[in-house]
Amino acid sequence: MSTRKKILSDRWINDADFKQRIKDRNISKDPQARELMTQLDFLRTTFPDRYTKLVEVGSGDGKLLDLLSQQGEMEIVGSDLPGHRLTQAAADYPHLKFQEADLIAMAKEHARPNTIFLAMNVLGNITEDDLVIFFRILQKRGAALVFSARDLALDTDMLYLDKGMAFAYNYKEIARRTNMVFFASLHRYQESGNQQGGIVATLVRQQQLKGSRVAVLEGRKLKKPATLRVRIHRLLRKYSLR
Repeated sequence: MSTRKKILSDRWINDADFKQRIKDRNISKDPQARELMTQLDFLRTTFPDRYTKLVEVGSGDGKLLDLLSQQGEMEIVGSDLPGHRLTQAAADYPHLKFQEADLIAMAKEHARPNTIFLAMNVLGNITEDDLVIFFRILQKRGAALVFSARDLALDTDMLYLDKGMAFAYNYKEIARRTNMVFFASLHRYQESGNQQGGIVATLVRQQQLKGSRVAVLEGRKLKKPATLRVRIHRLLRKYSLR
């Protein structure tokens, strides 16, 4: 294991103040979570009946997974590294299924054309080599990915230390290298306080666009129709969760 990977893994497992920081979190009002759910809805609406399984990697406290389990009929699985997060989530939500595994192991086990992977603030906690492996497994097996990444610098690949530790990747470039494409337009969200916000995006492989009613221009989904439809989903999601 590389030094970077070990540092991040150890920090993730031993984050002692995690429970205190998330205990009062209202996930239904979290702007990042709401946008993830919007893009998830958008993907499923565009391809009706295609996706029947949702796998959240790094499911943390389990609150988002529990909320998603109430939104529709899909097989749902959560996963995280071994530790207090996973133990607590399984105890808090006994009706949900959780697995002890990293995202690569989950991809190898669950990635299929009917599966959507969900990652909320997870991809910045792994090394680029592992991220590329993860994307390539999803691409090869036809699974989709809806993810968010905080404190993102699109054109920077760095390890920074001021807010804990995380990688800031150029996700556009990694997607290009692994033959994945952005399905919904990237949406930047802003949070209050010390949070800088980040992006929420949906990735699929190019072949997944076949059979959709969405036009493709210059290898990318037309931005204006996509943006309009996603905005409509955002409005519906916003008022339905109040």
